[in-house]
Parts: sequence; structure tokens; C-alpha cells
Amino acid sequence: MTVADEHIKALNRLRAAGGLVPIIESGLSKAQMPTDRVEKMICFCEWSLQADTDGDSEATKLRSEIHQGLARIKALMLQSHPMDQVEI
Repeated sequence: MTVADEHIKALNRLRAAGGLVPIIESGLSKAQMPTDRVEKMICFCEWSLQADTDGDSEATKLRSEIHQGLARIKALMLQSHPMDQVEI
């Protein structure tokens, strides 16, 4: 596999994670998504952030959006489960 292939895969993972953020937020706000599913989706988002994309501008923008989305998700989780310790 070439470096370009790895870069494309990493960028696609970031795109997928960016797409998951509003799905997670919607599921939490409507209380329709089980916590274990939310946690798995969060793990995927965090994993996608670890990929090396060599300063790609799209990747940088996606990373920022994902970080902001994960912060909002954490706030939503704390609102729905104030006694639980939420680590993101």
C-alpha cells in the first residue's frame, strides 16, 4: 500500500467520523441511542483523529469539527447522565 493510499484512507475515516457527529448528537438529544452504541461511535471518532494526514487542509478542518462535535456530545451526555463520569 502506498503512502497516498494511507492518506486517502485516513481522510476517509475523518470524513466518516465527521458524519457520525451529527448522528450521535441527534440520537442523544432524542434519547434514541443506547449508551454503548454512542461509546463505540465516539471511539471511532477518536481513533480517526489519530491518523497522520500531513497537514492536509481538509483533514485539519475535519479534525477541528470532530473535536468540537465530541465536546458537544460530552456536554449532551453529561446533561442526560449528570451523575455519570463521562470521559471523551
